[in-house]
Amino acid sequence: MEKKVLGKGIYAKGKYTFGKKGHPTKEYSVWLSMLTRCYNERFLLTNETYIGCEVCDEWLDFQNFAEWLNDNYIEGYQLDKDLIIKGNKLYSPKTCCFIPQEINLLLVNRKRRRGKYPIGVSRDKTKMSAHIVIKTKQCYLGNYNTPEEAFNVYKKAKESNILSMAEEYKDRIPIEVYNALLKYTININD
Repeated sequence: MEKKVLGKGIYAKGKYTFGKKGHPTKEYSVWLSMLTRCYNERFLLTNETYIGCEVCDEWLDFQNFAEWLNDNYIEGYQLDKDLIIKGNKLYSPKTCCFIPQEINLLLVNRKRRRGKYPIGVSRDKTKMSAHIVIKTKQCYLGNYNTPEEAFNVYKKAKESNILSMAEEYKDRIPIEVYNALLKYTININD
């Protein structure tokens, strides 16, 4: 009898187990976290960016996911679904990779928090202000007359920061992650 996890995942017995000595395995923790981001209704209430995300049929089977994880896992890195294909909502072997937390945070857009203005832009009294976070430090990029002007300054700075990060991590990330970072663009609707 197969045990269903979050109504979708199949935990069948096999080579990989969900726990050892009362602690969840790395494979099970990452798999459960991925399923939670897609199928846990309470989680989705406060994390709207994950609404519509799915796990491919192959990875609904814990044994299949655990096998892929062990072939691709990099210690301390995070599972990412939308760097290789920007805007992707499907967790699958072709769309996912492991990336450092610093790169993962670099690509978060925090749409819910920023309000009605483009990414990197806020109102500063009578002008539009552009800001960027570089290595956890907030950097002021100036005031501009329109949201579009402020966004263009932000876009240039952000894409430059992403390229710098790609070079910094070049020898510690898979080639497909490096290439995706080199091609990554910031759009006003991000």
